[in-house]
Amino acid sequence: MSERVHLLTDRNVALLSRWLEALASCGGIWEIRATPQRRKRTVDQNSKLHAMCTDVARQVEWAGGYLEPEEWKRIFVAAIYGQRVVPGLDGEFVVLNKRTSRMKVAECAEVIERIYAFGAEKNVVWSDPTEGIHDNARDVRAEAAQENTQVVPGDRAAQSGGW
Repeated sequence: MSERVHLLTDRNVALLSRWLEALASCGGIWEIRATPQRRKRTVDQNSKLHAMCTDVARQVEWAGGYLEPEEWKRIFVAAIYGQRVVPGLDGEFVVLNKRTSRMKVAECAEVIERIYAFGAEKNVVWSDPTEGIHDNARDVRAEAAQENTQVVPGDRAAQSGGW
């Protein structure tokens, strides 16, 4: 038996308690691991990120024209996390960079801060309906510091290096 449970709700804590009782009644030796997990970006962060990229796209001319919000998002992400350019299937080049959907709270906050800095340089007027949610970088970093704990009850195979 090898299971993972993310301690996000009271229900999961109760489930973990029942698992521990069941393991104790089975006898034997069990390994239980707890590892901190960083939270993924919030819905508010995602909304803010897309609204900010839309504002930039509407107000900033770049490389002789106006870019789409998604293109601006890629530019901001690449500015912080870099990118790779690889050959495509038909000889074209494909730019690969970090996906915002996989970002953690602190990573998304970094991108938002970078967009604010760029927007200030270009006099962008923000129209974000969630304005004020993540304006203070310290608040975002404090939110990012809150870690969830993941508990993994191990099985006997795990004791012998099966993980």
